[in-house]
Amino acid sequence: MKLVRKDNHAIEVEATYECVYAKAWCTPTGRNAAGEILIDYDGGSEVFWDTQETVKAPSGARQFVDANGAILDECDVELIEEDAK
Repeated sequence: MKLVRKDNHAIEVEATYECVYAKAWCTPTGRNAAGEILIDYDGGSEVFWDTQETVKAPSGARQFVDANGAILDECDVELIEEDAK
């Protein structure tokens, strides 16, 4: 079985769309003309894996990501049999 786009079976759906909280270390470098704090990211992050959740559309449908990076609602994907090899 595999997941594909309903509108184009040639494009596989590879993953669920997820949200995970994390913190990224940064250094403040000043303010811009609008008063926003400017920062440089220091290259390190801590991911809080226990916060991971599948993103849902406003309708409540789970969201998926296809091979091209497009986000699709569950109603836009189809589960099909893989071709016999």
